[in-house]
Amino acid sequence: MPIALLALILAAPIAAASPLSPPEQAITITGTRLKDYAAAVDACIAASCSPKRDIVVSIRYAEAQFRSGDYVGARAVLAKAVRRQAGAGNVEPVALSQLYLAQANVAAHYGEQRDVRAATYASARVTHEFLPAGSPDRLWADLRVADLRLANDRRDGFSAYRKVAAEARAAGQPSIAVSADLHWAWALHKTKLDSEALRLLAELAATPGDDARPYRLVARVLTARIARDRGDKAAIDAVLRDIAAEPDPGQPLLVYSPPFPQPTDPFYRDPFEIPVDRVGKSSDFIGLQWVDIGFGIAADGSVDKPEVLRSSRSSTWAAPLVKMIGGRRYTPSAATLGDDAPGHYRIERYTLTADFSVPVGSLVRRRSREPHYEQLDLTDGNVAAPEHAPS
Repeated sequence: MPIALLALILAAPIAAASPLSPPEQAITITGTRLKDYAAAVDACIAASCSPKRDIVVSIRYAEAQFRSGDYVGARAVLAKAVRRQAGAGNVEPVALSQLYLAQANVAAHYGEQRDVRAATYASARVTHEFLPAGSPDRLWADLRVADLRLANDRRDGFSAYRKVAAEARAAGQPSIAVSADLHWAWALHKTKLDSEALRLLAELAATPGDDARPYRLVARVLTARIARDRGDKAAIDAVLRDIAAEPDPGQPLLVYSPPFPQPTDPFYRDPFEIPVDRVGKSSDFIGLQWVDIGFGIAADGSVDKPEVLRSSRSSTWAAPLVKMIGGRRYTPSAATLGDDAPGHYRIERYTLTADFSVPVGSLVRRRSREPHYEQLDLTDGNVAAPEHAPS
C-alpha cells in the first residue's frame, strides 16, 4: 500500500469511497476545457466505444466538473455512465467498480448519503460477482463496505474489519490486511476502546521485515496520536524524534492535527458566515460551498503558508479550516518543492454540505440544517482517497 494512501488513512481512517481511475488510465485535467471533456464523452457514445473507454472519459469529465464545483453536473455524468455500463461487469469489473466509487465520492460531497451507500455496495457487488476471492480490488471494496457498516453498527463494523484482515492475509495481501487493522484500531480509539486499539497497534508495530516498515511507522504514529488525545502532549514530539532518525519515508504522514472545527458550533458559524437557522425553513439553509486549500509541508513536518486557492463564493467560512491545517504536524521528509526548497505541497478540497433526509412530520426529502465538512486530497499524483472530516 503506498505511503501516500497510508497518510490519508492517518488523516481519517474511517473513509468514504474513492474515485480511483481505471488501471493505467491517469486522470489529468490541467489545461483541458470542460467542453473538451464533454465532447470526448459524446464522441465515445456516438462511436459505441468500449466499456472501459466510456468509463475513463466519463470519470475524467466528472472529476473536472467536481473540481470546478459543479457537483450536480458531475453526479449526472456519472449516473448516465452507470446506466450505460451497468452490465459491463463481466468484461470490465475493475473499471465498473471504480465508476461506482467515483459516484459514491461525489455523492458524499453533495450530501446524498443514500447514494453513497448504494454505490459503495454496488462496487463491492461487482467485485464479488466477477473477481476471484482474495483479489486486491475485491478486498479493497470489502474494506470500504466495512467502513459503512461501522457507521451503522459499531460491533458489526469491527467484525467486518476482522473478516477483511483475515481474508487478505489468507490471500497473501498483507498490505490490505494491515490497512484493515489500521481502520479497526482507529475505530476502536474513536469509540473509546483505547486498550484494545493500543494492543492491536502494538502487534502491528512489532511486525518484522523491511516490507512491513511503512506499517510499523503508521502504527507508531497512530499510537502517538492516541496518547496525545489522552493528554500526553509529549507523545507526538517523541515519535517525530524517533522517525527523524530513520530513512525518509518519502511521503509525509500526518502525525497531529488540531481539533476539526465544527460548522454547527456558533463559535465557528457566526463570525465566518455559515448561516444556519435552526428554526427557519429548510430552504433557508446554505447551498453547497467549497474551498481548495493549498499548503506546504516543510522538511521538519510543519505546515507552511496554508491558503485558500479558490472557492465558491465567499471563503471566509473556511478560516477555521485554514487555521486547523496550519497547526498540523507531519513526519519529517527530505523531499523538495522545487528550487531546492525542502518539503511537499498538497491541495485539499473541503465541502461545506448537509445530508438529505425526510424530516419528522414531512414527506419532502430535503437538506438537513446540520452542516458538516467533506474532505478530499486533490494533490496531483496522489491517490484521491476521500475522507470524512474527523469528528
